[in-house]
Amino acid sequence: MRTVVFGAGAIGSVIGAQLARAGQDVVLIARPAHAINAHGLKLWRPEGEQLVRVPATTALAQLDLLHRDLVVLLCVKGQDTTAALAQIADAIGTRTPVFCCQNGVGNEALAARDFSRVYGVVVNAPGQFHEPGVCTTPATTSQATLGWAATRPGSTTLPAA
Repeated sequence: MRTVVFGAGAIGSVIGAQLARAGQDVVLIARPAHAINAHGLKLWRPEGEQLVRVPATTALAQLDLLHRDLVVLLCVKGQDTTAALAQIADAIGTRTPVFCCQNGVGNEALAARDFSRVYGVVVNAPGQFHEPGVCTTPATTSQATLGWAATRPGSTTLPAA
């Protein structure tokens, strides 16, 4: 299964790096993507700098995603949600699961208008974006909880790598 992290700012970069370090098939949608492809994704943590090699592109349409099992982690800022969802729908359709890893209210409702599988996400992995491909997180043992709260049936917790 391939995980598409749509929006490689602070939170998207932290989540994408953790998934890639855990051996998951991850691709980042970032603007601009060339810095990540050229130099890797640098994540500064209290224990030091981690350099993660993960592919990045500026648009889903640039990827060969046909006949793949995909999930999308939507990590854009709230004001970019509508445009991001349109790009996702155009590139891979509306049956792909979309996990909203965003601050703000109403992003899941926007996604649910067109997508059949939408999930809210609680992210316990703070991050700060410095420049394309460079982020800081103070977390050493953070977790991203995907789906419902970890105490509810059907939730999934992804440990930090």
